[in-house]
Amino acid sequence: MKLNTQYFGEIEVGEKDIIHFTDGILAFESLKRYVYIPIGEEQVFNYLQCVDEPDLAFIVMEPWSVFKDYDFNLPPEIMTALEVEKAEEVAVLTIVTVGEDVKQMTTNLVAPLVINIRTNKAAQVVLNAERYHTKHSILSATSEVAAAK
Repeated sequence: MKLNTQYFGEIEVGEKDIIHFTDGILAFESLKRYVYIPIGEEQVFNYLQCVDEPDLAFIVMEPWSVFKDYDFNLPPEIMTALEVEKAEEVAVLTIVTVGEDVKQMTTNLVAPLVINIRTNKAAQVVLNAERYHTKHSILSATSEVAAAK
């Protein structure tokens, strides 16, 4: 299927590439179909493009690429809803927010996007973990990683 997007122009996607969020994404609950668009090999930031709204694309990242100690337990009801059979089937992304100053970019570690890469079923999970915030600074985390090397 051809998908017209604001940021990437016309792209070709297969039905098998569409990720289905059962309950949508917070604040976008009615929009349930997305496509993952990698920017390139080994890039930290990629895109999650909405299939049904050409103007909607989220910048996303795998949280462990910057936050090495990021950890949470996936609730059993989410594992069942996403039909997860093995841990290897699970991909986790977090939504990145970039303001006017790129140095202030943050990511939401409280509400990760959990995707079963075998079934392409997905859910946004809101964690009950006080150590995470909706606006974790990416730059300060990368500075800490670089200092530790």
